[in-house]
Amino acid sequence: MADRKPLPSVNYLLECFRYNPATGDLIWRKRPLSHFKNEASRKKVNAWRAGERAGTLRDGCLEITLAGKMFRAHRLIFKMHYGWCPTSLTHIDGNPTNNRIENLRKPWTGIKIRGKPSRYRGVSAAVGEKWQATIRVSFRARHLGNFPDEISAALAYDDAAKFYFGKHAVLNFPPAPATVT
Repeated sequence: MADRKPLPSVNYLLECFRYNPATGDLIWRKRPLSHFKNEASRKKVNAWRAGERAGTLRDGCLEITLAGKMFRAHRLIFKMHYGWCPTSLTHIDGNPTNNRIENLRKPWTGIKIRGKPSRYRGVSAAVGEKWQATIRVSFRARHLGNFPDEISAALAYDDAAKFYFGKHAVLNFPPAPATVT
């Protein structure tokens, strides 16, 4: 898997890319000879890539090849910005192509689904054709109640997620973006 390889050093990444914080894009820089086997390779790659947006969209994520190894762009960006990178990252808005640094975070491990899964986060089948909503906060399960249908349980989960996690809550029914008329 592309995400489990050791990442290049921050200095190496800074020699390879310029990060655009407004768009979340990595832009190829003119790279030094030390990145290549010979001068001809350096000239060819720099002429082809320098100034261009780095990466190829694969499986919904932007991936970049460096020294013959594939890396996910959001992991390189996180390491360039903070100097380290956790083994897993999430995009706060759920959009894997939005690689702005403020949209990247270590995943919240306190949210889990228990029991028979539902198509909604935090909802599982309960006894007697009911649905239960549960949320995990600080590694403790909080039972939100039993509900007659799956959607009611999902809405209860969303209310609790907003209460506990605020703007970082991952919701079953995110609010629709405001439209300008």
